Amino acid sequence: MTEIARNLARALDRIEDFQAVQSGRDAGELREAAELLQEAVGIRDSERVLLRERLERIRGSERAPGHVLLGLIVGLMAAERF
Repeated sequence: MTEIARNLARALDRIEDFQAVQSGRDAGELREAAELLQEAVGIRDSERVLLRERLERIRGSERAPGHVLLGLIVGLMAAERF
């Protein structure tokens, strides 16, 4: 397995762990958990503003902004290993 594959696997493991502990939570708890996950990779209020602005320019992101954000978080987690 390559270094990139190992780093991606670790990032995806974190996401799976996150989903496991959030099972059965209400919308407010999930929102808070998502913000904490974002903060874990360095996404804070100023970065969220940038994300909102830029997501509007990514075709299809309005239908699945969470999926786009998840992809960014996985990418950031993988990138922090380099």
